[in-house]
Amino acid sequence: FDPGSLDETMRYKRIVYSGNDDACISTSPEKLVTVLDSITNNRIGIDPVRYCAGDHPGPIEGQTPGGGDAGNYAYQWEIQTSGAWNHVDGATYKDFTPQMLETDTRFRRIVYSGQLSVADQYACNDTSPVLPLEVIPYIINLTGLQDQSLCQGNTPLPFDPLPATGGYGGITYQWIAREEGSATWADAPGTSDQADYAPGSLEKTTWFARKAFSDICEQVSDT
Repeated sequence: FDPGSLDETMRYKRIVYSGNDDACISTSPEKLVTVLDSITNNRIGIDPVRYCAGDHPGPIEGQTPGGGDAGNYAYQWEIQTSGAWNHVDGATYKDFTPQMLETDTRFRRIVYSGQLSVADQYACNDTSPVLPLEVIPYIINLTGLQDQSLCQGNTPLPFDPLPATGGYGGITYQWIAREEGSATWADAPGTSDQADYAPGSLEKTTWFARKAFSDICEQVSDT
């Protein structure tokens, strides 16, 4: 007997008849087939959803599901960067905190409920909508400049490093400076928002670095 798809809990039994005029009748024990409600409210979210390469996002929060064997749920988070989806080892809780991100990454959560007698087998499962996290590529901002020595009041040679690369949608700059004896970095004086920079005369030993910005990301060069 194939009961087909069911929408509610059912009990079944089989009656066997034999002999003339069904002289013999035997009724089997009842078989209970419990039908659980479909799992609902399997949604996940995080704010923000855009990051810089190398960032560690906060926790992705999953809503508490409904349906199934109410109150009894198991979870498995999955990850995809390209190609197939893969289980995240140990990610078996309602919420999930990803590791460092380096490329666009998608997450989803599978909810299981109604554990069967076979280990790790469940009557119900539901997969959440996909949560995509956009990751801005690394900014490569290396100046490779050599230290210079000069007398007080003199002007250093101009800084002419290679432009920064990477990021997303173009790169802008800001040179910063810190004088000896100060712990504070400040915008370098003069025209300091280009890939190169020409310092003015210096009265103190001064360190310079270049900030490179792309979209929401920032990378500070070597000094």
